[in-house]
Amino acid sequence: MIRERRAGPELRADGRTLVGPVVRYGEVSPTHRERFEPGSLSPLGDVVLNLGHRRLQALAFGDRLELRDTPEAFMVRARLPRIPAADVALDGVRSGVYTGFSSEFKAREEVRESGIRVIRRAYLVGVGLVESPSYERNTVEVRRRIGRVSGRIPRRKALDCRCADGCEKATIDGEVEVSPTALAIRRGYAEALGSRERGTLKVDIADDAIRVEVGVPDTSYGRDLLAAAEAAPVVIRPVVDFVRSVWERQGTLAIFKKLSIPAFVVGFTDKLVGHVAAKVLRRGRRVWL
Repeated sequence: MIRERRAGPELRADGRTLVGPVVRYGEVSPTHRERFEPGSLSPLGDVVLNLGHRRLQALAFGDRLELRDTPEAFMVRARLPRIPAADVALDGVRSGVYTGFSSEFKAREEVRESGIRVIRRAYLVGVGLVESPSYERNTVEVRRRIGRVSGRIPRRKALDCRCADGCEKATIDGEVEVSPTALAIRRGYAEALGSRERGTLKVDIADDAIRVEVGVPDTSYGRDLLAAAEAAPVVIRPVVDFVRSVWERQGTLAIFKKLSIPAFVVGFTDKLVGHVAAKVLRRGRRVWL
């Protein structure tokens, strides 16, 4: 089998952790005229992340390199150690020199469809941090985290509701489903604070509550959130996908038998009954309890 290399899309740096897809399924490379089918990529042996596919400049492997296959992409999460090569890599990501992960693979099964090479099965043998992407959307976004917000949404307790469906309160009595691509947002989707897919939004569904933790990025709305938290309590509220949710009405109370959540709103509200104030940390300093 021939060993090939392709640069993948969308790399993010959070502290000393790099997160991004090494292959996004279904996307056609304009330079190689090929695409990977979902689930086509599987690791072979001990995969190593290195700088520009230079084997003597290893950045992460073993328990520092997490490989995760999803329906949309084959994801990589690398925790870089404090070594010179890793420092060079992080500086390069932050300055825009290194813009994506690159897959080093051996094709096992492929076909051609309308002039496009379709890879159905392949071994992933290595990952490189590279300068020039092979696929579109291969931009790098470095988002330094300047704080953290952690809170919980109580279950089986009446909560003030802000939906426009006529209910005044809502309670979560049944199953909770959080989208794997869920976002944490400030006021709208254009002000994203974190992403579950990229590890900057963490969700734990417990029996008594939905626990949420969000990294606050160094953006204008991230800084505004931390500054305003000095004066008022921050709460985390779910955005409801009513198409996928199941609920019933008892007067002005909405009882959710199944709650589907595509996003969480992190901010302030005048409807606080039942909600629990979140903890906000700014660079290690506690802002709100």
